[in-house]
Amino acid sequence: MGSRGTFAEVPVEVAARHHYRAVREIFPQLEGVRYEYHWGGLVGMTRDHLPHLHEVAPGLHAGLGYNGRGVAMATMMGRVLSDWCLGAAPTELGFPVTPLAPIPLHRFNQLGARLAIQGLRALDGLARVRDRLLASGAS
Repeated sequence: MGSRGTFAEVPVEVAARHHYRAVREIFPQLEGVRYEYHWGGLVGMTRDHLPHLHEVAPGLHAGLGYNGRGVAMATMMGRVLSDWCLGAAPTELGFPVTPLAPIPLHRFNQLGARLAIQGLRALDGLARVRDRLLASGAS
């Protein structure tokens, strides 16, 4: 089961706790099951929320910016990158080849991401409380 990445350097065990809580909410019968493996990391975000192809230097091609959908997107992008490296023209790739460009105000991304995540967690918490109240009123 997939989970979200992080927007700051945190130990994967800390980031995974949120994932495990979500798993228990969806599958309560898994309560108490120990997880042997988990992985995580930073999320590669782009301004338009789409993956990008770049020629970083002559002959050095890169696919990046999977915006939290890296398992599926990077697998698919591997085929696109191999086609490009084997001589396919950029116009034949299905993704535009764009120049690398910095994201404006990137230095504030961690603050913005943390605020957004905390706000969404608060909304999730309110929804859980609402659902419990509705369930207790129905019984």
